[in-house]
Amino acid sequence: MMVSLRWSFFFDRKYYDNPKHLKELGGIDIRKYVAGGIVVFNLNTKQVKWYVQLNQSADTGNFRAYIYSSPTVADLDGDGNLDILVGTSFDLFYVLDHKGEYSPFII
Repeated sequence: MMVSLRWSFFFDRKYYDNPKHLKELGGIDIRKYVAGGIVVFNLNTKQVKWYVQLNQSADTGNFRAYIYSSPTVADLDGDGNLDILVGTSFDLFYVLDHKGEYSPFII
């Protein structure tokens, strides 16, 4: 059994407000990074099957690379494998096949 989840990644500002923790990053400006993507887990083996980063942005801009909604899964091309559909805060819509590759399927 597989499950696909969306994720938005950003640095925990409360954690890195502590100068000791900020040193862990080696001088990286945490305001510069926000990313969003899809991760697929195999629930039988409890392992990550694959993941794909879809968007990356600055955390200080007007548009950030968040994924607010859960992905939808459906067999769009009739090959017996579930495809993953997800929209991002960049107004982009992605279709990924069961291997995490961008699908040429056009809606």
